[in-house]
Amino acid sequence: MRAAPIQDSSRALGRAALSRWTKGAARQVQLAFGVQLLAAAGWIGFAWGVGCAVEAIAQGRSPRLCLLVALASIAGRTGLVWWSEAVAAEAGRASVAAARREILDAVSRFGSGLLGGAGSGGRTSQIVDRTAKLAPYAANWMPGVRLAVAGPLLVLVAVAAQSWLAAALLVVSVLVMNLVYWPPKLEMFHAWWMRVFGGELFWP
Repeated sequence: MRAAPIQDSSRALGRAALSRWTKGAARQVQLAFGVQLLAAAGWIGFAWGVGCAVEAIAQGRSPRLCLLVALASIAGRTGLVWWSEAVAAEAGRASVAAARREILDAVSRFGSGLLGGAGSGGRTSQIVDRTAKLAPYAANWMPGVRLAVAGPLLVLVAVAAQSWLAAALLVVSVLVMNLVYWPPKLEMFHAWWMRVFGGELFWP
């Protein structure tokens, strides 16, 4: 009966530690997210430029300006992706450095019992190897979660700028897809879904 409270306490401590260790990388995470969002806008600009060029050719007009927009968009996106990766890597290094400083300080104050009493070489290996796993969390997960929300909204705004009907249909399609995809994945609905439909209706 005590396992659940202990597990919950460990998770709470882990979340608190992650918050502390990534706090120093907050600026880099925000910058990486912003640059990634601009890179996503680059794809939208490229798609608009290509569509504009096709329309211009079909109407007998010069597609030069449209192609220049497409070229500038894809070139800008390439540079932005490189920049976002560099900033994200910096965020990962900052979080790892913060974790190592805190753990090494704790070990120096309280002794190697914190790490199971391992020798100095083992302690160093544990700290280096385990804290290195924090880098992808700050570099990829934190900006990626924000982009997963903001990216589709950016696409929706771009579509709505061309056609409100297309934007409405896009929203409806996303809602329907999620209503079909998620119920069989959730434990509380899985049995009922399988009994009624006999299987999943949508696979990613």
